[in-house]
Order: sequence, then C-alpha cells, then structure tokens
Amino acid sequence: MPLSSGFLAGFDLDKPAQSQADFGLLVGLSQQHVSRLVAAGVLVEGASLREWVRAYTQRLRDTAADRARQSSPELQFERRQLLRARIEGLRMHNDARRAELAPVAVMAAVLEKTGARIAPILGAIPPALRAQLPVLQSESACYAAIEATVAKAVGAVRGMRLADDDDGVDDGEAADD
Repeated sequence: MPLSSGFLAGFDLDKPAQSQADFGLLVGLSQQHVSRLVAAGVLVEGASLREWVRAYTQRLRDTAADRARQSSPELQFERRQLLRARIEGLRMHNDARRAELAPVAVMAAVLEKTGARIAPILGAIPPALRAQLPVLQSESACYAAIEATVAKAVGAVRGMRLADDDDGVDDGEAADD
C-alpha cells in the first residue's frame, strides 16, 4: 500500500516525526513511552521517522532476544524440574494403570493353578469317605449324592475362567447363604 493512502498517508518516513505522540500513534505507544525511548538513546531526536521505526523495531528484536538469552539459570532449572515432575507424574500414572491391569494376568494364572491343585483333592473325597465310613457302602444313594456333588465341584474348578460372569451356581440352583 503506498504511503499516500490509508493510515500512513499523514506520515513522511524520510522526515523527522512531527511529535513523539505521532510516532507513538504510528507504532502503538504512548507519548510518555516514546519520551523514555528518546531519553534512553534508543530514538535519536531529529532522526527521520524511518530511522525511528528501524531503531524501535531493532529494540523490540533485541529485547526479545535478551529475554530468551538471559533466561536465568534458576528459571531454566525450574523449567527442567517442572518437566521432570510432569514426566514422573505420567510415569506414576502409567505404572498405576499397569498395576491395575497386571493382576488380571496373575489372577488367571493363579486361578488355573488353584483349579489344577484342588481338582485332585476334591476328587479324592468320595473314595476317602468310602474307605473311612464303611456305612456308606450300604447307603449307595448317599454315596452317589456325595460323589455327584464332588464331581460337579471338580468340573466347576477345572472350568473356571476369569471371563466367567456367573456366581458359581449351576443349573438354576440358588446359592446357600
């Protein structure tokens, strides 16, 4: 956009600024701030408007570069500490999640081992009762009921899986409380 039109129409960049307030209007500063820049030697009194714009934008660049460069070691240390804390927090969260998930695999293995160990013990109950209680020889219905119940328990233990969603009661029987 040529300087002869729009916002810049009233400004001649090759002449000195008409006032500090005009330069402030051009770059978005108060007159007081422009006065401080003149007093600090950033803007040279009597220089062209173009030179003031260049000096002011150079000051902005230098200030931004200084802030990045002069970030104090303490601030840099704090930023690193904050980053470490965030990373540690994420690790702790992930570890907790893994700990919640890990027991599923462990429980499946324990359930499998338990079933394998209990099945022979339960299976040994009917023969042990028969050997220790000869009266059961004559009570075949009683013995058959015990044997059926134990066989059912052995079958349930051998068939246990973590995915089972029932309460261990089969064939519509109610659980005894």
